[in-house]
Amino acid sequence: MSNNSFEPIAIVGTGCVLPPSSFSPEEFWQAVTHGVSGIAHAPKNRWNNALEYLDADRSAEDKTYCGVGGFVVGYHGPQGHSPDGKPWSSYRLNRTQQFIVDTAEQAFAQAGIDVPDRRRCRLLLGNMLGDEAFDDDELVDIIHELLSEDGDELPVDLRGEAEKAIDHYVMEDKVRGEANTSTDLARVPSKLMGMDDHPVLVDGACASGLLMVDLASRYLHRYPNRMIMAVGAMSNMSVTGNVTFAKVGGLSDRAPKPLDAHANGLVPAEGSSTVLLCTPDYARAKGYKILALVTGAFSTSDGRGKAIYAPKPAGQLRAMSSALATAGENVERIDYIETHATGTPAGDASELSAIADLVGHRRRGPMPVGSVKNLIGHGFPVAGMSNLLVVLEAMKHATFPAVTGVETPNEVIVEHPESLMIHTRPARWERPGDGPRRALINAFGFGGINSSIVLEQYDGSDATDIAEVRRPEGRDASYLVVQSVSHSACKRPDGLLEDPMKDVDWRVFRMPPVLVSHMDVTQRLAILAAKDIMEDVRKEPKDTVGALFGQPSGLAVGGRRELRIRLVEVNAAIDRSSMAADDKERVKQWIDHQVKARIEKTSEASLPGYMDNIISGRVANMFDLTGPNYIVDAGTDSFGTTLELAQLQLSSHEADAMIVGSSFANPSRVVNQDAAELGACDIALVRTLDWGRAHPDLVKAVIRIDQSQEPAKDLDVLKAATLVDIVHNQRWPARRFRAAGASIDLLSTKNLDTVDAEPAPQETGPEPAFCEPQVNSGMSWLGIGGSDIADCISRLQDVPVASGQATPENVRVMIPFDSEVQKNEKEAALLQLLERNAVV
Repeated sequence: MSNNSFEPIAIVGTGCVLPPSSFSPEEFWQAVTHGVSGIAHAPKNRWNNALEYLDADRSAEDKTYCGVGGFVVGYHGPQGHSPDGKPWSSYRLNRTQQFIVDTAEQAFAQAGIDVPDRRRCRLLLGNMLGDEAFDDDELVDIIHELLSEDGDELPVDLRGEAEKAIDHYVMEDKVRGEANTSTDLARVPSKLMGMDDHPVLVDGACASGLLMVDLASRYLHRYPNRMIMAVGAMSNMSVTGNVTFAKVGGLSDRAPKPLDAHANGLVPAEGSSTVLLCTPDYARAKGYKILALVTGAFSTSDGRGKAIYAPKPAGQLRAMSSALATAGENVERIDYIETHATGTPAGDASELSAIADLVGHRRRGPMPVGSVKNLIGHGFPVAGMSNLLVVLEAMKHATFPAVTGVETPNEVIVEHPESLMIHTRPARWERPGDGPRRALINAFGFGGINSSIVLEQYDGSDATDIAEVRRPEGRDASYLVVQSVSHSACKRPDGLLEDPMKDVDWRVFRMPPVLVSHMDVTQRLAILAAKDIMEDVRKEPKDTVGALFGQPSGLAVGGRRELRIRLVEVNAAIDRSSMAADDKERVKQWIDHQVKARIEKTSEASLPGYMDNIISGRVANMFDLTGPNYIVDAGTDSFGTTLELAQLQLSSHEADAMIVGSSFANPSRVVNQDAAELGACDIALVRTLDWGRAHPDLVKAVIRIDQSQEPAKDLDVLKAATLVDIVHNQRWPARRFRAAGASIDLLSTKNLDTVDAEPAPQETGPEPAFCEPQVNSGMSWLGIGGSDIADCISRLQDVPVASGQATPENVRVMIPFDSEVQKNEKEAALLQLLERNAVV
């Protein structure tokens, strides 16, 4: 049974598109049952000039040794019609957006969600590295920049011819969407499917899938009358990512063998997996069938380590054991663990060691562990969600899935026979006595982020008594306090070819200069800003600190890497042009010289250098942070969304403090330049209101986040730079800000003792008196006053309060509401408190 700290969250719908041709969860289970592999050589239409990119020599310049992957074949996009009645095929969606729409529509259909109810659903998308179409956009953008530079070496007319030829070649035979940034990956499907217009992309690298489930659970605990569509989607199988990953040495040149002693690397994969989540009470009220329950979830970071991509068993052990603790479970009551199992020697050894420590001798028999990656490859942000789906199907069919391809189990399994075992053939999954089947699912990713969840089968019986779990009331406003702010900046970059921090002393980053030169400017700026802010953290006892950065689409160094690796395509485009033969050679030689003189060849440092989530990962790694770290992309609302998510994780005790901010240095024409300050990083260290009241001398500001109603459209979007400027200069604005459906007030420290507090875990005494509310006119309130219970009840009344209007003297407590239904609910709850003498 779950403890009171985590109300179970219901899964009411699922969907998937996975290699090779699993276009529903049922088809996926059949493929797993029959051992159908989705691993194959890259289709010719996916990599231009594929053979020119492959080289068995792992040191070959800008080449990869891995030509296989988990590719979806025979896919024709989402079927049926949108809520607007148009065929889905009529929309210009890129491949990732097609995956998102397809799997979300499957989940809606399975749950039986009507179109009007979709407005109560918010899209949480796990993704990394965007869509291949965005890579093409960046390649075209940077080649335009290169060809437009002043110089006498290449005539203007040849530059123009080359530009047209490259545009045509790169875009030829591409199914292209009209909006391809990572922000658009979530925004466009959400709008077309009639969902809440505040979608969020979360990038926690390969941990993104389960991280979304964790965040969705925290969100639904606070807003129990909502739904979350959690989608992990990955279709970027571009050669650029493959080459850069190959230089880390983490890829395999053949079919993957996770959990095998001879596993030699992961195999990249594409696809999408989706779950639709809500509270059990909401599902019952709406008549949705509950498929399973998420009874626990937790996310951590590894902290300081040998390398940004080297996993640490301790971080995973904390995530798994904490997920069990939030579920009120111990490992003895877990039947199965679906592992992340990258198939890399270091990754598998790290994870299995953590699981062996977790299990120890605490069970009567060894723990069955498994992995589905041997059949579908490693889908990065899709991985955790695919693991979740296979466990759901395994519970449904009462069968442990086989781990195919394992000839010699990993040495950690061999060394711990009392703790670990694998099923090489499907096996019956018996129910443990009269209880439900339970599983632990684990994920980890580049940047040292770990996330784990506990899944419990649900059959409608009384085995899981959800009614005993205390559910906190949904509240309109939440509060954070700011302990410290920091700012770092560089020269505003003029183009994608420029490194505006190339002259900064590399020693400040505590790493060799060969690594620093590959790091995107955003990562370097984040380290500099965090270095200052961590001085304030050291004034406190050892706290769990996390890091969230609101990061609009893509890093500038990614465009440079596209150009360097895909020079073979640029040359092919010139060869196919109508230029004279001598002119073609002249243009190719000029471009080749310019690129190789200004962009370093691809090395081990290149991949983490241009991954978005490594902005937060660098900070967590360098400053030994063990709270969650990831990137949030919600367009112009990115920073405001970090405040929302930080508040959820702080209030659920996943961290004691969170670094939130934005680091932005991408001058690309295809990226929204209004989402953050170009060439700058602004961050704040935020904590809970309770911490602020206990440490008032350390508080610099109070943040009030009000989601009771849609904010006015004329409010300015809150940026990290705005917050830092206001706190630093102590200039308090006369108006509100907006972000992702919330109104945000920045309050001075004089408000600390008078703002509304979050609800305590249990009602143990009188309600505190409220201060005079500072709200926009039109907000409605319930007022309670009087000296005894009878008087309190008689004085329960509507009290409209406008900004600056004095609160009636006989009213001691102010409770906001934004609808008649909400008013009635809160009035009933207040009357119950009064009857128990909780308010006097």
